[in-house]
Order: sequence, then C-alpha cells, then structure tokens
Amino acid sequence: MPDTTDAQGTAIYQSAGKACETCTMPDMSNMNWDDGAKWFYSTFFATPRMWPVGYILNDAYSPLRLELEPESPKINWRDAFEDLLALQSGHSMVSEASRKGEDAFAARRRFENTSWFISQTNFQLQSLHTIVEIVKARQKKADHDVESAQRMLALAESDLKTLVAGAQDRQADFERLRDSKASSQKPRGQWIASLIHSGALPNWTWAMGSSLNGPVMGFQNHDPSPKLQASIAVSETELQQTFEDRRPWDFDSPEPIPWSQVRAMINGKNGPPWVSVPGHPFEDFKPSGSSLTAQYGRVESVKLPDGSLGTKVVIHSRSVDGKRENKEYFQEAGKLFEDIENGRKSMAFVLNSFMRMSHGDWNDQIAQEIKEQDEGSSLAT
Repeated sequence: MPDTTDAQGTAIYQSAGKACETCTMPDMSNMNWDDGAKWFYSTFFATPRMWPVGYILNDAYSPLRLELEPESPKINWRDAFEDLLALQSGHSMVSEASRKGEDAFAARRRFENTSWFISQTNFQLQSLHTIVEIVKARQKKADHDVESAQRMLALAESDLKTLVAGAQDRQADFERLRDSKASSQKPRGQWIASLIHSGALPNWTWAMGSSLNGPVMGFQNHDPSPKLQASIAVSETELQQTFEDRRPWDFDSPEPIPWSQVRAMINGKNGPPWVSVPGHPFEDFKPSGSSLTAQYGRVESVKLPDGSLGTKVVIHSRSVDGKRENKEYFQEAGKLFEDIENGRKSMAFVLNSFMRMSHGDWNDQIAQEIKEQDEGSSLAT
C-alpha cells in the first residue's frame, strides 16, 4: 500500500481502475501517495473518454506545454492544434476571417484593460497621498503616536513601490502582446472552451463559474456511449501553476463564493466593515444583480450552403439575481469571444467586490484606525 492512509491509497487506485478498465495496476508495495496520484492522473487523462482534453491537460506535447518551451519553434501551437482537431472532427480549419474577428476584439480589450489598470493605479496613488497627508498632519500634534505613524508611512512607501512596479509591468505586457494572436492571450481553460465552439471537440460542453480561488472551468464529454462519457473541472489558477510552475495536479475543490452574502451586499443589508478614504466610494466596488455567477456553452452542428459543417454556439448565462439568458452565435467568433470574456470579467468583479467589502485593503484599515484614534482623542478631552 502507498505511504499514506489506507483509505486514500485504496480510493485513488479504485478510481483509476474504473477510469481505464483495461489498464494494468502498478506494483503498489513501494508507491507513495504522490506517485499514486501521478499514476492515476496520467492514466485517467490518457483514456479515450478524455480525448482530447486529457491530452491538452497532461501530455508532454500539449500545445499548452510546447508554447512555454524556450527552444520550441515560435509558432502559434494553439491555432495549429485547433485546426488539426477540427479536421479530425470533420470540420474545416478555422477561417482567417474568424481569427481576425477575435484578434480585433483582443486588441481592443487589451487597450481597455491597460487603460483601466492605469486609471485605478492613479486612483490608488491619490488615496495613498491622502493617507500620507493625514499621517503627516497628525505628527505635528504633541500627543501623536510615533510608532503608529512610522508604521503607516512604511506601509505607504511599500505600497507605492508595488503600485508603480505593477503599472510598469502592465505597460510592458501591453507592448509585448501588441501583435500576438487572440488565442494565445486567452486563459487556458477559456481556450479549451473555444475549441468546443469551433467544432474541434464534438460532444463536449463547458461551464465557467467563480470561486474564492478565481475562475473555474468545467468540461463534460456527452458521448453517445456511456463508457466514453467523462467530466472534469479545474481552476484557471491551477492550470497556471501546472503549466508555468510545473506543479503536479492537485484538483483541490475551490472554495465557493458565499452568494447569500453577495446578494446581501447588493441589497444594502451587509455593508463593508471598513471606512472609505475620501473619494473612495463604496458604490464603485458594489456588484449588481446583473453580475454573472456562471456561464455554460454548447454547440450544434449545422450544414453550411457549400455542404461543409459549421457550428452554432449557444451560451447560457446566470446572474446574481437569478435571471437566465441564452444567446446564439453563428460564425461570429469575435462577438462570441467578447461575450465570454465579459462573463469572466463580470465574475472576477463579483469576487473582487466580495473580497474588498469583506476585508478591505490597508488604506481602508489605516483610515479606520485614524478615525478610531481621533474618536478616542475627542472622548478623552
């Protein structure tokens, strides 16, 4: 048995056996938990039911791995792989017009995101300046707390350096990605979903949700044969760690966002426990009922006038207030990309809003501390 609890060891091997009924069980006598997990995942990913998602997630020649190899040819591995899968599935390669539609939206969104980030940085710098001025004004008072003032100014200096460095990195990324293709800019899970849209992954559907660990992507194979049906869910954070940091697969269940608390915030029944600095209104960070909680995507094959196969994509969205909406896209890659990206951005905004309203940032904490100190001074006098 593995070097771990008997229950854990037994469960992982039984699961692997069910995933691949023809696989030969390894010698378990000297296998620890990590080796057992590695064997299970590689076995599960290699099963026919997981093709080609398992190949993308785990194979050494996955386009998501090849694009990170410093010595690999500088080609768009994602686009090449998508075209091969599309041809294998009986569809045509993705058209140049479709690629250009996505590229145009990606360029516009890249500019918008960079501009927004810079404006937010400027706003935070102004808030930082306000805090510093308040602290300096307090230092002139005879009874000021020297230790507290020094701590606040040290935090301000550290945060200032972080903000400036972040803005510089974002600007550098903007220049680096100026001429890159849209597919290479998509989060990894979102790119796999786009393979479903192009018809490269027949029978597969996708779902995108949010957790306290960020976006989570789920994929399900609805093959007509029950033996070839499968599903898997993974967070974008774990995808990044697996490919960029080369960490082993973990598949921890991300902690869900407590939607009841989010709805309470939207209804004004659960305000933040912090005090905003001047010009830092609560409403700017408050999600709305139309903010999305999840999106789902599926495709339907349609026959084109020239006799070839095309795809109609159906996107189902759910919002915080419980409303549902369906949208259909046919040969509109740019608009489809925009819809899904807006959905991901909406979910990220809900998460950021919840985290900010639940915990605040150090600027808000300092403002709260200053207010409490002032109230204490006034009570003492």
